[in-house]
Amino acid sequence: MRVLVTGGRRYNRPDIVDRVLGGLKKTYGPLVVVHGAAPGLDSLARNLAVANGCEEDPLPDHGCGCGDGGRGCRQHPKRATVTGG
Repeated sequence: MRVLVTGGRRYNRPDIVDRVLGGLKKTYGPLVVVHGAAPGLDSLARNLAVANGCEEDPLPDHGCGCGDGGRGCRQHPKRATVTGG
């Protein structure tokens, strides 16, 4: 199951993130945690996902200012993500 995690750059509640990711993994099996690779909740989710044996798929902002969140704009075409399953 792919799970998108987004949130504030000042978010610091690992207990909640760990509980939610753990519950999803227990209910649905292996997870792929998709995040924006930013400080705060994104990094926290990434670290907890890796620590708990989940895959991660970072989609960082490419910094051109278009605000597309890594999906791709005219200057930066969308990247392909392939996962097994």
